[in-house]
Amino acid sequence: MAKDLQNLLHSNAKSEEACAEKFGSFAVTLSKFADEATNRGTIRTILTTLNFSQIKARQNEIPKAHQNTFEWIFNESLEGNLSKWLHPCSDGVFWITGKPGSGKSTLMKLLSGDQRTLLLAKSWVGPKPLVVASHFFWNAGKPLQKSQEGLLRTLLFQILVQCPEVIPEVCSERYANPLQDIEPWGVEELSRAFSRIQQIQELPCRVLMLVDGLDEYSGDVKELTTFLHAVAKSSEIRVCCASRAWPEFSKAFGSGTWKVQVHQLTKADIRSYIEDHLGQHDAFAKLHSKDESSTKAFMETIAEKAEGVLFWVFLVIKSILRGLDNLDDIGTLRRRLDELPSDLNAFFERMMDSIENVYKQEAHTAFLLLLCAKAPLPVDVLLALDQLDRRNKKGIPGLFDAGLFNEALAPYLNIPNFDAKSLADRTTNEGLQKQDQIVARCRDLIQLSRAVKTSRAYAGPHIGFIHRTVVDFLEERGALKRLESLLPHSPRLLLAAAYTLLLGSLQRIDEENSKVPNDPFEIILRIFYQIQEATTEEVAADGVLFCRLTRTIDKREMVLLRGGLSEREAEQLLSLCANLEAKLISGCEFLD
Repeated sequence: MAKDLQNLLHSNAKSEEACAEKFGSFAVTLSKFADEATNRGTIRTILTTLNFSQIKARQNEIPKAHQNTFEWIFNESLEGNLSKWLHPCSDGVFWITGKPGSGKSTLMKLLSGDQRTLLLAKSWVGPKPLVVASHFFWNAGKPLQKSQEGLLRTLLFQILVQCPEVIPEVCSERYANPLQDIEPWGVEELSRAFSRIQQIQELPCRVLMLVDGLDEYSGDVKELTTFLHAVAKSSEIRVCCASRAWPEFSKAFGSGTWKVQVHQLTKADIRSYIEDHLGQHDAFAKLHSKDESSTKAFMETIAEKAEGVLFWVFLVIKSILRGLDNLDDIGTLRRRLDELPSDLNAFFERMMDSIENVYKQEAHTAFLLLLCAKAPLPVDVLLALDQLDRRNKKGIPGLFDAGLFNEALAPYLNIPNFDAKSLADRTTNEGLQKQDQIVARCRDLIQLSRAVKTSRAYAGPHIGFIHRTVVDFLEERGALKRLESLLPHSPRLLLAAAYTLLLGSLQRIDEENSKVPNDPFEIILRIFYQIQEATTEEVAADGVLFCRLTRTIDKREMVLLRGGLSEREAEQLLSLCANLEAKLISGCEFLD
């Protein structure tokens, strides 16, 4: 277009007619360019509205497979193998099942990123590109991580970002009316969009759909399995899913040809894991050189006792390595192994009991806060809780006072004499010590991870439960209510208070620790989520300052200028403010 403009400006046309013709041609080019720019902007906006901050959070938290683990899934001699299922003439759902802790999610993560998956699908895909669209349900996570809406948004986003040319057909209403992007996606609209993908006769790509953790789905399981079967009927889409062997999933997928039970196929993987980890320890290497038969028998006993549960092996090896650090001989190691329960719940009970009394309150508080947060917690939140505890010990009434409130919001309201140095300095100087302390005191039930930095996610180290089975164990034994009784305040309000204090220190933390600034929007949403989950009785005692918080955030100029939000995000936040303020006011009135 620039060349056309240059030619027009330097035109030596001898007649008005020729000049008019050139102007007309340029106008057409300009109009086409404007339309293309508008279309690209509309497509980008549609993709942005489908995306959400936790879209890959669960998948990122799942550990990578140990070296050479799950190689059998790519073996063409395996009955009901992946290679045959990905043949052009095959169809139906491929079901991965197995015992809790057997490695189903780790296997699904491997399939989503391994080049061998693409190679196996080559004959089915042909000349078209392959889009691997994955979703990992997470029952302990946020609503979008365990719902139909989250599933559809995740899959649609991954497919459409790779095949944007189908967006005008798949998202026809939003494409035709860009103003509709202000409205949030509903399940019905998402379902219509996905149905249109299925109905396209010749997709420009082939889609391999990987859906993990069906047993962590919060909706109607029958509807979910029906949806997966319906999608699998498309010649352009293949569906692989993973779940525990619950009756409803066995009924839906168990009679099909394409299925594997992970725990029946991992014995060689378990042996390899045991040999690799114990063999690297100098003390075990010395024991092995002295009595090879005894050490081999010991490793085989671990493999047999595991019964295909990789997570159990992971926990056992941690215990054995501690014994080797203590220079245990082979007899002591056997006794250590014999004392470890083969049942995971019994194992967790033993681990809970082994927490030293002096650390129990801190460990139990961490468990409780993680259960309430339904997501990994930044280590900085624990530092903020320490600071709140010190404030309370100084006699400041309640969780909040005006000083804390002003500290939290000062960077966003230009309040003079603001000093967030205390928490920011402690975040810089004590973060590493705190994270090591909490992991050690919780006896391997939680782990440390670093969040993948996005435009919304909070940067820095996080703590989270080491496995979904730990969450199941704590919830099944009523840990939430029992642990709540040990705290002087509601755990939800404790979290909201810690996040409020953290909000005020973001600017200093960003300057000192992070190349990418932390966004206050994510922290504000976490505050609101905890208040929303709290009961009226819980907010009654400490809700007054939360009312002030929501009223202050309910200012468009602050939201837009300091939060860096779009109009749509601003509307979302302002709506949350109004709803939560009403709840907090009712909580305050509860005292009257």
